[in-house]
Amino acid sequence: MLAAARDQSDIAFEHRWPALFNLGDYLCSPRHYFKFEPWRDEGGQPRRVTIVGGGAFNQLGQEAGSTGAGRVHIAWGIGRSVAYGNTDVADLGAARAFHSEFSTRDPDLAAQGASLVPCVSVMHELVDLPVGDETGLFLNGDRAVGDSRELRTIAAGKDLVFGTNAMAEHDFMAQLARTNRLITNSYHVAYWGLLSGRAVALIGYSSKFDSLLTLLGLTTKPLCYARGEIEDLKRAVAKSFDQAAFVRLPDHLTLKEDFRQLNRAFARRLVERGLVAAAEPCSSAETLQQRMVMLHERYKTVLQAPI
Repeated sequence: MLAAARDQSDIAFEHRWPALFNLGDYLCSPRHYFKFEPWRDEGGQPRRVTIVGGGAFNQLGQEAGSTGAGRVHIAWGIGRSVAYGNTDVADLGAARAFHSEFSTRDPDLAAQGASLVPCVSVMHELVDLPVGDETGLFLNGDRAVGDSRELRTIAAGKDLVFGTNAMAEHDFMAQLARTNRLITNSYHVAYWGLLSGRAVALIGYSSKFDSLLTLLGLTTKPLCYARGEIEDLKRAVAKSFDQAAFVRLPDHLTLKEDFRQLNRAFARRLVERGLVAAAEPCSSAETLQQRMVMLHERYKTVLQAPI
């Protein structure tokens, strides 16, 4: 499910709103890290813009932007998530023609001429959390798997910090701060973990996990499983305890700043092209209250930790 673009908004944002809250899907929107102002013509009429992203859009944002008829469309750091074995390809040419500005988090699409802009959630303070000293198991918000009592029991039996990306932001950050090593099947948890200097054992179910490792300059492969299959995931988790499964970036600080600069540069390009009048960086702390209100209105109970 997408966050719908409302025509009364001069600048609208579209990203995933799954039925079960997903912190990665929410924090990957540039709405949290930049203050936008609409461009206006001499008569004061605004240029109405829909910003799609970040996150995974297998049709490269066209399926999302189509809800905002008559608007300028911008794709910000979007990517694809195609199940292993699926040979489906996206029409990058059509996507670039549809959007006034198109950027992607996927290196393979960037190699075809698209602008590379890593997920904007790199701007969030959670990527600056000091490394702790514990090992954590952090799962994505798949109801069929992520809430499994069996996996919680495994985590408890091995004295692991346990979390999911269905947690509220501040609760997630508190759990992440305890860790030095992470086992995860979440794109964003791996992204945040590696860019904050943690070692990660990545378990994957689609192309986006390979894409993430390539983006970060890592040559390892994720431990694969079939999404939604609890026994398959349990086997992958068991394998991940092998020390060889963990990878750590050699220079996470430089890469983190490079990724932030790519996002700032993309924001400046939108202003230079007259698509928006302003896109000024702001800290995610500045927009925290706005996020909490929006989430409470949408999910009602998201402010409560689910574990």
